[in-house]
Amino acid sequence: MDWPFTDYSLVQGANETVCKQQCLDDCMCVVAIYEKTGGYCWKKKYPLSNGRYSTNITRIAFIKVPNSFVPVKKSQSVVVVLALLLGSSAFLNILFFIAKEALIDWVYECYKDRKLDKLVENDEEAINDMKRLERLVIVAIWCIQEDPSLRPSVKKITQMLEGVIEVFVPPSPSLYNHSPPSKSSSLEFSFSSVESYLALILDS
Repeated sequence: MDWPFTDYSLVQGANETVCKQQCLDDCMCVVAIYEKTGGYCWKKKYPLSNGRYSTNITRIAFIKVPNSFVPVKKSQSVVVVLALLLGSSAFLNILFFIAKEALIDWVYECYKDRKLDKLVENDEEAINDMKRLERLVIVAIWCIQEDPSLRPSVKKITQMLEGVIEVFVPPSPSLYNHSPPSKSSSLEFSFSSVESYLALILDS
C-alpha cells in the first residue's frame, strides 16, 4: 500500500535513519516511506488518500506518533517503524488507530515551531491574518486537552476569542507532556463565527 498523491518531499540517497529523522524534524510529515533500493524517502502529509495496494511493494513505513506510554520532553515525539509489507490489514488498522492522536500532535508541533501556515496550506485569507489564526489554534489546543480540568468553559472560550482575557500558551494536549502555561501576547481579533461553532460543539 502506498499513497502516491500525498508526497510533498522526496529525499534521495537516504538510509533508514536519515529517512526517519527527516520525518521527525518536519511537523508536516506524518508518514515517511523508505525504499532501500536507490535510497528514496518520500515524506507524506495529511490527508492520506487514494491508497494503492501491491503485493510487490516491500518498502518500510515510518509513522510519526506521540509517545503515550512514558513521560517525554516537550516537543519530543517518536516514530514507530513498521517493517512490513505496505498494504497489509495490520498496517491499515494501526494507521487508523493513531490517526487522531498523530493529527493532534502534528498541529501542536506546527504551533510550537511557529509554522501555522502549514495548517492552512491553501487558505490565503488565513495566511494573511496569522495573528487571528494563532489565536484560533491556541484556543483549539486548550479545548482538546486530555485533562478535563484544563479545558476552558464556553464563556472563557468566548472571552479568549474576543480578546477580553489574556491568552496563555497551552501545554501539550497529551496527559504525559504537561508544561506550566506561560503568557502569550494578546491578539486583537474577534471570532464570532468560531465562537458560535465551539459553543455548539461543547453544548452538544
